[in-house]
Amino acid sequence: MLKWQPLIRINKKSILRKHYILIYKMKVIVTGGSGMIGKHLSELCPDFIYLSSKDCNLLNYESSLEYFKLLNPEFIIHFAAKVGGLYMNMNHNFDMLHNNLLINMNIMKICKELKIKNFIGCLSTCIFPNNINYPITEEQLHNGKPHDSNFGFSYGKRILDIYCKEMNNNKDYNYVCIIPTNVYGENDNFNLKDAHVIPALIHKCYLAKKNNKEFIINGSGKALRQFIYAGDLAKIIYFLVEKIRMNEIQFQNIICSPDEKKEISIEYIVRKIASIFEYNNVVFDTSFSDGQYKKSVSNKRLKSIMPDIEFSEFDKCLKNTIYWFIENFDNLRK
Repeated sequence: MLKWQPLIRINKKSILRKHYILIYKMKVIVTGGSGMIGKHLSELCPDFIYLSSKDCNLLNYESSLEYFKLLNPEFIIHFAAKVGGLYMNMNHNFDMLHNNLLINMNIMKICKELKIKNFIGCLSTCIFPNNINYPITEEQLHNGKPHDSNFGFSYGKRILDIYCKEMNNNKDYNYVCIIPTNVYGENDNFNLKDAHVIPALIHKCYLAKKNNKEFIINGSGKALRQFIYAGDLAKIIYFLVEKIRMNEIQFQNIICSPDEKKEISIEYIVRKIASIFEYNNVVFDTSFSDGQYKKSVSNKRLKSIMPDIEFSEFDKCLKNTIYWFIENFDNLRK
């Protein structure tokens, strides 16, 4: 029987555990806290304050400012964003640009107004320039325009990096942006219209098997990507919080990803999902775009900060995500 097992564990002897007491003395607010990354972080840091858009709509500056004044945070972790997969970005570039610009401008205005000294923002490797030398490094972020398929989301996110640079001109402030590759895991958004690639494929395969239909893939499946499990990203953030508070991080941007050699094709993921579901009626519709062929990134900066970091095995985490999806199908975001 398919059965989900939680994968996040805190080893009492690990480097993460050393910061446990100090972190919990701070009032830390997490925007977008009801999303996948927020859910995984809450398993490590349950005393942080996790906000959803129902608690605080960051598209509205005035009401958000008043809410943050009441909470009076010392540290903000900012996940809130308008996000979606390839075709969501392609079909709604204006909305992705407009909403992400508003969200990011408003949170930074709040930080400035409340004199928040410590901040972690979340960017994405998809916002890097389309024409770029590989592997991608943090310094290349503004070296050209992003791919046309997601220019709205990209420019809406790049503004956050510009704001952080300005805030860091104050020597007492520590603003850092993590730049994860494709994040996946339990508690993701599995909506077929706007989910990212892995949750969308899981849901499509589930429905194909249930209805005895073809498991149709938009594109050739040849595109290559690096994926990071949400639990691994949560551990990185957990580690960074105290390092930032102690002013021990000297970088503004940090790419968060397994090694470049862990890059895998969409076709590999499709075949693996189909195998786990035991359903192999797979069809690739090559009339659809693959988007960018590859976005290989370097994680050298991350490893210089966390030299002992270990990333979870992709196949194991993918299987666990599918088991979680099946067990929670009636109540998950879809």
